[in-house]
Amino acid sequence: MEDINKTVLEFYTIADVATILNVPKRSVYRWIAAGILKGYKFNKTHRVTKGDLLNFIEQSKVKPPIQR
Repeated sequence: MEDINKTVLEFYTIADVATILNVPKRSVYRWIAAGILKGYKFNKTHRVTKGDLLNFIEQSKVKPPIQR
């Protein structure tokens, strides 16, 4: 794993994530609370890293149906 001191993490606010995914902010908070989306809390604000958001999007892909 890369040394976190050498890595600059890009964080999104809950509002940013909601806008990117076109969902209510409440949904983003629920996903974080359920452990579906990894989030970080600094003081009273929640943040999501760009990498965690991309992983969430990748895991949410719908698989095509099996052709028979």
